[in-house]
Amino acid sequence: MFIPLLLLAGVEGRLLAPLGEAYLVAIFASLVVALTLTPALCALLLPRAGALGRHEIQAPLGVVILGGLATSTLLNLLVVPALYRWIRARRTG
Repeated sequence: MFIPLLLLAGVEGRLLAPLGEAYLVAIFASLVVALTLTPALCALLLPRAGALGRHEIQAPLGVVILGGLATSTLLNLLVVPALYRWIRARRTG
């Protein structure tokens, strides 16, 4: 979607190229976080969600955080791109 900003020529290209580069860096950074940090946090919170031993009080919080992380990751990686493609297909024809 933002890659055409990098391909513009003339004054428009010089004006909008930094914006396109910033969008691409932000998209790749978000993807790295979604694919690395989220699974690591889920693995860290699994013992608290299991509530075995000393973490019995924190078990509900662990379950809620795990559910939120899993839901947001699935929405970002699956639902948002599918919704974008569906809207784009409806616009074009």
